[in-house]
Amino acid sequence: MTTPLNVLHVNIRSIRRNKRELMQLLLEKQTSIASINETFLRTNTRFRIPGFNILRKDRPEGCRGGVALLLKEGIEYSEAVFDLTKEELNNNEYTAAKVLLNGHAALLIATIYCPPKTTPSGKLITALADNNGHTIIMGDFNAKHTDFNCNTTNHSGKVLRDILHNTNLAILNTNEPTHIHSSTSKADILDLVLCSPDLSAKLLSFSVSHDVGSDHLPVLASFSLQLQQAPAKPRYNYKKANWEKYRKCIADKITNIAVTTQNPKDLDQLAERIGSILIQAREETIPLTTTKPPQQQLPAHILSLIKQKRKVRRDFIKTRAPMLKTEVNRLQNQIRYQLTLHKQKQWTAFYHQLDADTNPRTFWQKIKTINGDKTNNIIPVLKSQGQLIEDNKTKAILFRNHLQNVHSCPNDPLFDKDWKIIVDREMQKTVYPSNLTPVDHPLNRSVTIEEIKSHLKKTKNKAPGEDNIDSTLIKQAPDEYLHLLSNLFTTCLMEGYFPLPWKSAVVTMIHKPGKDPYNVTSYRPISLLSHVGKLFERVLTQRLSSHAEEMGLLGIHQAGFRKARSTTDNILRLSEDILRNFKKKEHTLAVFFDIEKAFDKMWHNGLCYRLADSNLQIPLSIRNIITSFLHNRTIKVKVSTAISSPFTPEAGVPQGAVLSPLLFLLYISDIYYPPPTIGQVSQFADDLCYWTSSKCPKLAAKKLQKSIEEIETWSNMWRVKLNPQKTQCVLFTRSTRKNKKPIDLKLYGEAIKVEKEAKFLGVTFQKNMNWTSHIANIEREGRKRLNHLKTLCGRKCGASPQTVLKVYISYIRSLFEYALPAWITASPRQMNRLQRIQNLAVKMAYRLPKYISNHHVHSISGLASISSRQSIIGQRFMNRAARNPSLRKAVEQARWTTDTPMSIMLKLS
Repeated sequence: MTTPLNVLHVNIRSIRRNKRELMQLLLEKQTSIASINETFLRTNTRFRIPGFNILRKDRPEGCRGGVALLLKEGIEYSEAVFDLTKEELNNNEYTAAKVLLNGHAALLIATIYCPPKTTPSGKLITALADNNGHTIIMGDFNAKHTDFNCNTTNHSGKVLRDILHNTNLAILNTNEPTHIHSSTSKADILDLVLCSPDLSAKLLSFSVSHDVGSDHLPVLASFSLQLQQAPAKPRYNYKKANWEKYRKCIADKITNIAVTTQNPKDLDQLAERIGSILIQAREETIPLTTTKPPQQQLPAHILSLIKQKRKVRRDFIKTRAPMLKTEVNRLQNQIRYQLTLHKQKQWTAFYHQLDADTNPRTFWQKIKTINGDKTNNIIPVLKSQGQLIEDNKTKAILFRNHLQNVHSCPNDPLFDKDWKIIVDREMQKTVYPSNLTPVDHPLNRSVTIEEIKSHLKKTKNKAPGEDNIDSTLIKQAPDEYLHLLSNLFTTCLMEGYFPLPWKSAVVTMIHKPGKDPYNVTSYRPISLLSHVGKLFERVLTQRLSSHAEEMGLLGIHQAGFRKARSTTDNILRLSEDILRNFKKKEHTLAVFFDIEKAFDKMWHNGLCYRLADSNLQIPLSIRNIITSFLHNRTIKVKVSTAISSPFTPEAGVPQGAVLSPLLFLLYISDIYYPPPTIGQVSQFADDLCYWTSSKCPKLAAKKLQKSIEEIETWSNMWRVKLNPQKTQCVLFTRSTRKNKKPIDLKLYGEAIKVEKEAKFLGVTFQKNMNWTSHIANIEREGRKRLNHLKTLCGRKCGASPQTVLKVYISYIRSLFEYALPAWITASPRQMNRLQRIQNLAVKMAYRLPKYISNHHVHSISGLASISSRQSIIGQRFMNRAARNPSLRKAVEQARWTTDTPMSIMLKLS
């Protein structure tokens, strides 16, 4: 017996207020898709209903109106968008989705809300009706016509009747009213279900259901249609795993496997076989489980009240007796009161769990649940070359083509073509000898079980790659298996070869917040790679990183992805230098460079050529394994269940790979650094800043221009594209006089914009270094996060003060303390703006009124003030700075200066 397609529509008049009754109705009616009008949601309001994906369009102004489609999880759908002007829509609000039916036919389902005093949009309804397939349109049209079984006819009803006549859409409504006027108790039909003629023959039933707290009644239609749903994906239940049997199973399967091969193809097969052993052992020893959809049934006493209200409502519709209307209102208020108590009880239980949770991972998962931070991986309609892309397969192809273009060989008319020919010719000589003689070098030493176990301890349980092997399976494997892995890793090292199965990536696209969701460039890729391959990458990364640090291969001012280094180092160096120059009555001119797609466009042959430099002392086997690691990789893009064909990237470091950041640092390790007499440098990965100082801004610009020309030469040689449009410069000065001659710096012949402030590594630098803008930005974000904290601080139910403060420290105070040593010179008045936010957070945690003394509250909580935290962080930083070669000189200079970050922190320590 097949389950029919049940669709529901209701004008709910506040989906948040009536959420629980709606959820109960969706459960009772086994609803697949629900159309909701008048959601009353604001654009920044987080909202979800368990078990459903939500496609919503909120009214941009005010808090009324709004429409949404609820689609049961597992239903394959894509948003349907129509290119209509505001005038053509005529203030009609709509959202639509295309879902697949069994047999691959498409169903277009839409919800429309036509506010009072407006008429239904003929352009919109016609566009929906012209769909080449089945169509269902549901909504509150505020249109009355006797042809629709309404009591009267209005202008909107006449307009809608003409539209239906021209489109051949059928009305499924019977003579049952869908709206009971709250004051006059008059009943009429305002909520309509329209469908294409072919669907009317597949209608099984149509009914008006029980109310859910609104003066509109839900309408339910059932069709003899089958949706194409993604089957519930079974998961392995590791909590019920028999790990002893698992380890024994693996030990039995690897008895006859020996790593003796020196052939790349054999290494590929061995890598696949070693992975398949884990998969086979998992299938034999770990049970499968299927995630069941949430069944949030209400308590019996609330269900009893709802049933009683429904009965009285039915009697009222028949008789229109005022006493029954009063009883309906009384029962509705009682239901809302009981639902509030039930919700408080649930929250109380949740907060008790939160207070008792000592696991950081599960603790923060619960915090995200409170804030409604659930990632929606549904890709909406994409726009490409004036076309609307709706089906997932085409979206996957579109993303694939975009990524292939991103990872194409870097090219620009300014790049040094002769140098590229030389490098490419040299790289063609590189061979992969099958019997590479091991060089007595620390990088070539055999991989041990202890080394593998050490890396496994630091490995997080993240999503598996294409081989479907997660890190838990490797961690639980017996020593015999790890010994086999160590032999395979060692052989790969000796052969200078990275196996193909570890180079296949499956990419999912994640929307960048604040970007146009219809543009393919508004998404960033997340690559899922083999955990076995990533384990080998960890071995290579640790060895190569240690070698690079010992040999001083990375730039002294490069702070990215290095131990005991942070963004604070470089932010502080810039801040310290500017303020010290102020003391000398000098101006500081700084240029903040923007590098286009630095990681995505890294020149493969350029890196391999650089690593061959004898001064780097990297053995041939390691150079070959890095070349093998970069070449012949494949990337597939996955959108829902659709997967694109693979492509091989021509440039860039692999996204998501452990080894990638280090390879990028090695690639740009000889980037031009101006001599100390000319200028200074701050660098964090691809974030780069040059600055110089002088009593004369013109002289400072002249010195800096020479450095810019040098980095132009370097970038053209190594095919790194600097973006003149996004590169900025700031003249830091305390002088209020205007320069007679403006700063004239050029990059690739284009003038660099002169700004009053610039953001570098997340900190806003103003030309007068008073930190007003930076602290205003922090304060704005801090108050925004404080609103999230309020959800934990209910007076009737909420988390304990200790739990609230724990969240405050990690979520809000960390914002105040980012790079604090660099802007420790901010005035007490400015820092007090942040202290006020902490005061509010502490009072919220203890549920105290705002007029209570701040000193009293802090003495209860034991929380240090912002000024005290400044001292603590300053002391910690100075203890570390003394061991940092890039800061050692600044520490010494700070002993003879005042009012700079370093000098202030020296006094504190």
